[in-house]
Amino acid sequence: MTEKCLLSKEQKEAREYCLFRPLERPKLKWSKVLGILIRVEILVSSLSYALSLWRGTFLIYYIPGNLLCFIFTGKQILIGIVKLYQRYAPEEIRRKCLYKPTCSEYAILALEKYGLIKGLYKIYIRLFKTCRGIEYGIDYP
Repeated sequence: MTEKCLLSKEQKEAREYCLFRPLERPKLKWSKVLGILIRVEILVSSLSYALSLWRGTFLIYYIPGNLLCFIFTGKQILIGIVKLYQRYAPEEIRRKCLYKPTCSEYAILALEKYGLIKGLYKIYIRLFKTCRGIEYGIDYP
């Protein structure tokens, strides 16, 4: 039997999507990139300042605020990183994904739907457990 006869309907749809989809290079809004970089800079500098105050009780009150800042801005930071990957990654790397939606599209969808913590867990499961297969498939977050 040929390969087309062995594939299920879902696998055929995912195969068509993976092999023949146009690779879109997202347009980056540099004002958003600059805003994300400023947030990263503020987060890193405030964490380094907090770690320099290691010997005081002030640290107990300072670290939770930084963690909350990361939780609220981390989603936009990670989505920005994924969009940079989509924009500048070579085509042969981006065509290796066997799923619909691709892993980078899945990452954006998971972060938007579930937020930072659960979205990162879903992305981890997809990248390191599910995506290592040899079959085409459809997997939405």
